[in-house]
Amino acid sequence: MNTLLALCAFVLSLVGVDFGGGTFVHHLRHGNAEILYSRVVVHAGVGHFECLRSVSGHCHYTVYPRGCGNPAACGLHPLKRFTLDSGDSRQVPGLAHIHLCVDAGGPVPPCAAGSADRGHAPDRI
Repeated sequence: MNTLLALCAFVLSLVGVDFGGGTFVHHLRHGNAEILYSRVVVHAGVGHFECLRSVSGHCHYTVYPRGCGNPAACGLHPLKRFTLDSGDSRQVPGLAHIHLCVDAGGPVPPCAAGSADRGHAPDRI
């Protein structure tokens, strides 16, 4: 099913439909200590999430629709919220024009609550 969705998205992108793709790497450090290393690639509406390394052993993802600079403050609700173990990956179909929040600390990243004080502001894809 995911292959069919990806194929349809690819064909639509050939005729000019913009699915809002990109590659985003989150490499959070505190001094010399690595806290989180995650990579997300969105292409033709399909997101490939990789939790490469995390000090907690987990990467926590919150995906919002793109609508304003701070999704939680604008009252936007997450499209998806999930956790990956360090070293795991996951594909998620149906993504286009999103904000992404990633953290190693807990199931609800700080930026999901509207706080960007620790440098975890949502990324736009």
